[in-house]
Amino acid sequence: MISKRDIEALLDLTGRHNKQELTACLVENVRKISASSTIAVYEVFTTDGDRGPADNPSDVVVRNTSNSAWLGEPLAQHEGFIECVATKQIVRLTRANPLSTRIIFPVRGARGVIGLLAIDCHSADAETLYMIEALSQVWKSQQFLLDRNEHDALTGLLNRQALESRMPHLFGVDPGGLQSPSGAPACKCLAMFDLDKFKEVNDKYGHLFGDEVLVHFARLMNKSFRPYDDLFRYGGEEFVVILQNVELEKALSILERFRSAVETYDYPQVGKKTVSIGVIQIAAGGMPSTLLDRADKALYYAKQHGRNRICAYEHLLNSGQLQERDVSSGDVELF
Repeated sequence: MISKRDIEALLDLTGRHNKQELTACLVENVRKISASSTIAVYEVFTTDGDRGPADNPSDVVVRNTSNSAWLGEPLAQHEGFIECVATKQIVRLTRANPLSTRIIFPVRGARGVIGLLAIDCHSADAETLYMIEALSQVWKSQQFLLDRNEHDALTGLLNRQALESRMPHLFGVDPGGLQSPSGAPACKCLAMFDLDKFKEVNDKYGHLFGDEVLVHFARLMNKSFRPYDDLFRYGGEEFVVILQNVELEKALSILERFRSAVETYDYPQVGKKTVSIGVIQIAAGGMPSTLLDRADKALYYAKQHGRNRICAYEHLLNSGQLQERDVSSGDVELF
């Protein structure tokens, strides 16, 4: 029989509007109904960097979202994962020592299986297991809706709404305690891109060709960056990438390879295009609005000083080419 607490748990899940909060809510409620459960949520990536669904489970690696470091673990390393991805069905395993039940749920997104939920239940009765499964089904449905709503219809990249919902997570502010064991965010960098002279494409060839350029540019982003980096279409011809587990100098090397790839790419009908890039290292304790504002200033500097180049906010600041804005007066741009 479903209790009032169970109903409240289900309603709690349906009221979450971003993936971090949704997953934290699931973990909290499963722990409430089964205090001895161990819960792990995994993101799914293909080994060739494609963010779409994998046809072959051997091409899939997973990352535990509770670990801030990137660990590309093969499916075979986790019992039951290959079967779950291959069948796209819930997998139940019984372990004799110690006696427990492992339940693995596939998380379906708009583009296929995007994650796995693994729950180890010790001495859980049938009613508890039923409620865990019910919560997971609601969580999966919400994940699917959020995945669909957070992607740009033209390019397939994450959209601005998705970026805004993830910004607090970048600074280690993660509801439900899903951050790294140390409590500190891993080293990350945020880069903003702007296609140079993109208006000329729309004016000369029309918006249909302009849209085609954006689609090809997004494909270059998918091929150039690692599968666990977050890629966004910020708006118009502006894009954002969050580079995971890299310091600024390494990020500059990665971005230079991308800039070169864009410069040499031959867009259908349009020909060659270039990109200007502003980048900043994400610092703990910062404000999301300040981070984006500074990355945008570095991008603007790149566009004003020749285009087709990368500018790091920290380098511009240290060289005196940019001055840090005083935000103590409260004049802070919010989302």
